Amino acid sequence: MDTFSAPPLSWSASTKKRFDTCKRRHFYHRFWGQDPRTRWKLYEMRCITNLPKLRGEAVHAAISGALRGVRLGQDIDIETARQSITEMLRCKYQESYTKMWASRESRKERKWSEICNLHEHYYGYPDVVQKIRDAREVAWRCVENVMESDLWKGIITSDPKQWMEIDEEEFPCFDLEGIKVYTKIDFAHQNGKPTIIDWKSGAKNPADRDQLLVYALYARAKWDWDPAHTTLMAAYLQPGFELIEFTPTREEIESTKDYVKRSFDEILALEPAFGPANIDDFPITDNKRACLMCRFKVLCGE
Repeated sequence: MDTFSAPPLSWSASTKKRFDTCKRRHFYHRFWGQDPRTRWKLYEMRCITNLPKLRGEAVHAAISGALRGVRLGQDIDIETARQSITEMLRCKYQESYTKMWASRESRKERKWSEICNLHEHYYGYPDVVQKIRDAREVAWRCVENVMESDLWKGIITSDPKQWMEIDEEEFPCFDLEGIKVYTKIDFAHQNGKPTIIDWKSGAKNPADRDQLLVYALYARAKWDWDPAHTTLMAAYLQPGFELIEFTPTREEIESTKDYVKRSFDEILALEPAFGPANIDDFPITDNKRACLMCRFKVLCGE
């Protein structure tokens, strides 16, 4: 019997953002496989990414690669980081442009989700070549700004044995009163005061502080760090380097726990008690601006 079962519901910042942005988008993302007639088309769309996200991934990969190199005693410079960004963007662009994601042979060797399928290619946007060049320029600026900062100099001259996490490959999670919470920390160390750093290659967002507070809960679960004695940093990498740091209060931590639980309960309320989910329970957003970069937009006639 050909059946599909969505994985157990968990919480992450991206899940909350997707659900809050558009319930229909959440439906397609979570329940993509329940109709055999549309299953693989939906999964194809589910794997779509976009240039801003790819740019951010390239920046994070360059920074984490540089830090791992430093930990191994290697000399890492800005040009090496720039080259790694150029190579990653070039390879990912080629994967998307040649529609490698549509090749059965390619999917035998790699997970479908690992092969780049750019929204800009999929939906026929103009000037994608120039857009990837612009993305590269911004990504270069990000690594230049961070690697020329006092924060970076302090990190690379500190004791690597006290570095707790460098953008780990797996997507770690922790339990929050029965809720599985997924999160991914860019960098954490305990040289002096326990510190968590989030590299931000995009614009400031009010949700950035909430994200760091969730990281503090993760650090408490994993390393027994007291959130009220943990420094949380958002490092904005462009157009210039800007560092915002704070130590959360116990009231903020309790408020963050409530925020996650409330958000989880809102998502859980639309989960089917049994059987397939009903698409009509997941309305399309009224905010049409949110549709512009939605990977599923063709399904809604956008």
